[in-house]
Amino acid sequence: MLQMANWIDVWVAWASHHRWKPQQRFDHPTVTYALWLVLDGNVIVKSCGKQWLVSPDDAFLFPPQQERSILTTTGAELLSVGLDAKLFGRVDFFAQFAPPILWRPKDDERQYLEAWMKQIVQLFPPTTNPLRIVVNGLAQAIIGLCWQMLRNIHEWHDVGKELFPQWLVAVFRYVKENPKAIVAELSCSSNFSPAQFRRLFRQWTGLSPRAYLRSHRLALARQMVELTDFSVSEIANRCGFESAAHFSRTFKRAFGLPPSQYRKGLKEKG
Repeated sequence: MLQMANWIDVWVAWASHHRWKPQQRFDHPTVTYALWLVLDGNVIVKSCGKQWLVSPDDAFLFPPQQERSILTTTGAELLSVGLDAKLFGRVDFFAQFAPPILWRPKDDERQYLEAWMKQIVQLFPPTTNPLRIVVNGLAQAIIGLCWQMLRNIHEWHDVGKELFPQWLVAVFRYVKENPKAIVAELSCSSNFSPAQFRRLFRQWTGLSPRAYLRSHRLALARQMVELTDFSVSEIANRCGFESAAHFSRTFKRAFGLPPSQYRKGLKEKG
């Protein structure tokens, strides 16, 4: 399974914990994708001649710039996060699932989704660079969870196969399985000459192979910093950095803090 969330640029436009009174009505489009998780009550959404009844524990994804009418007859409590997600800065990630889309997450998925959305609501808008990093990390986690849930609904076994040529999917998979890989190995796995591989890779992703490897290693390293107790040296080795010092410098340039301070900030927030 491809780590799609690692390749997606995410922007959080808003985050709200709504408590709507009975008979409240709203009639306006949204500027980004709106992700809802209803905690209590029912919400009726009408758009383009269709109607959805969004009930407690339901998730609902609505596209931007589409007229909608929202009514709650009973009153409702829900979490709402505005998200824009672009794959390699080019492909509209959510458009692949043809929203609006209503679904009922599994219990464990709903618990994660509720916890992450609530944390974003509490931190939004982020006023410092460390807080922006945390909000972005939570948004990335939500994107990954949504991908897992929505691709199951659409019965897609591998969204990457729908978006990219097979040689590029194979390269992505090779990098995922071999984070220490070098550009020459990727070129060989693609069966292209080095010059042709670099040209085609940039054409598809907007990145050079070297920049993609650096981005992938940083994303993997950030996950390890956030989710494991591995030392900085061990993370640097597992992710293919030259040394712990090189890893710390690269991590700080990307995320604003060296990995040790980044981890300390997360623990203090938690």
